Parts: sequence; C-alpha cells; structure tokens
Amino acid sequence: MSTVFVLNHDIKKKGSYDVLFLKTSYKVNMTLSELINKYYENLNKNDIYLCQYISNHKKECSKMTIDELSSKCNISRSSILRFAQKLSLNGYSELKVYLKLETENVFKAERDILTEVCDDYHRMIDDFKSRDFRKVCQMIYEAKRVFVYGTGSMQTSVAREMQRKFIYMKKCINTVEGKGEMVPILDMLTREDMVIIISHSGESEQVISCAKEVKIRNIPLIAITKMKINPLARLSDETLYAGTSLIDSAVNDNYETSMLFFMLTEVLLVKYMLYKGEIESVLSPAEK
Repeated sequence: MSTVFVLNHDIKKKGSYDVLFLKTSYKVNMTLSELINKYYENLNKNDIYLCQYISNHKKECSKMTIDELSSKCNISRSSILRFAQKLSLNGYSELKVYLKLETENVFKAERDILTEVCDDYHRMIDDFKSRDFRKVCQMIYEAKRVFVYGTGSMQTSVAREMQRKFIYMKKCINTVEGKGEMVPILDMLTREDMVIIISHSGESEQVISCAKEVKIRNIPLIAITKMKINPLARLSDETLYAGTSLIDSAVNDNYETSMLFFMLTEVLLVKYMLYKGEIESVLSPAEK
C-alpha cells in the first residue's frame, strides 16, 4: 500500500474548504503500527515507552517538535532520533509524517464512503498478493494438528470459513468455540501442533492470556488481526494483517468492515496450495 503524504504545506481557503498546496511529499509503504511491529525486537525499554506514549497521544505528538516530545517523555533528543532510525525512518520529520498519516485526513474535503471502502479493499488485496506467506504456509503444512480460535462472533465465522476451505487441501483444521474449549485444549497441545488466534483488536486480556499460555508451552502461534500495534501480534511467531474501514453513520452506530478477514483466508488457501504443490513436487510418494 503506497500513499503520498504531505509534511510541509500551505493552507488557503477555497469556498468552505481548506486547500493544501504541496511543498514536500513522501511515499509511505507501511503504517507506523506495522513498522513498530516489524522492528519491535530492536527496541529497548525507552523505545517501548515512547511507542506507548505516541500510540496514546498520536494527534498531539504529530504537532510536537522533537524538543517538546523529549520533554513530555523525559527521553533525550538523540534517543528519539535513534528510535526513528530503528524503524527504518530517516529522522524525526519522517516519523511525524507517519503520525500525521494516521491522525489526519488532509486530502479529503468531502467523503465518498463507498469509494473509500472499495479502495481499501483493492489496496489490501494487492497487499495480500505481494506479502510473503511462505513461513505461515510452512507452519501450517508441518503442523500435526491446527487449532483456530476466533475470539468473537465475526472471528469465529472466519475460523469456520478457514476450516471449510482447507478441507479442499486435505488439511484438517480444528475450530475452538470459545474460551471454555480453549482451556482444556491448551493442556492437550504438543510442539507438533499449531495455534491460530483470530482477534479484531489483539488487545483483550482474554486474548493476551491465551497467547501467553501458548507461548509458555512453546507451541507455534499465528495471529490474524487488524493493522495496528497490539500485544497479540508481538507475542505471535507470525502475524497476518487484515485491514478494516470505519464507516460513520448518521442513523446508527459507526460500522467497521470485516470482509478482508474472510478474503485473507481465501488468499491464504491459494498461497498454501502453491506452497504444498512446490514442496511435494520434489518428494517421493513415500515421503508425501
């Protein structure tokens, strides 16, 4: 997903809308949340504290100078710069670009919600296509048993759909119907098994507790969650991200889309099919 975002701009009035005149632009390939998840192992305690502060105060931080952020967090300027560099960014200015991207909608004066949602689907499908699922496919292929735990009604539906799809590839997937089933299953797991946890936020105490129990037992763990920094993604060996779109409603509560979670299982099946074909094409009949 590539988005051009403006760091320096002039704002002039045109009718009832602010018009942006671009001075400097950057090409952004990942969200800040994705970068933090990707480089999390490189971060120290100060970096993690800075992550937490920024995550909780994104809008305020997007307007702060480096000295202001340093004062707020009681962390030196040089530590903040090193934090940005650990995320593969050039410096603090580029970090602010990512913060602005996640907090402001500077390009849109009027929202075309249907177009936004469809564009999000197209971008995410392209992302699914380009991402390397090989490690995930290997984990599923080598697992003696696969258990998929969906933490809510939508997530359970995704788990059941995944179970149904993988029957086609002769891979039996066991769905876990709620926390009550997961507790005894944890005691049955061996290192030859694998667990997939599907969670919307990846932040609930129930999800974190379950993931920790899996990791204590040294069981391979895959997370399927939405694109944001969350504890589940950090605890997992591999994470598959599915984007969501928030739709503002004038007649009801806001609605968050979930279709990409289901699309992800379809793409995963196809990639698994290709992976299995590649692996088994070089095996003898006795090894298959």
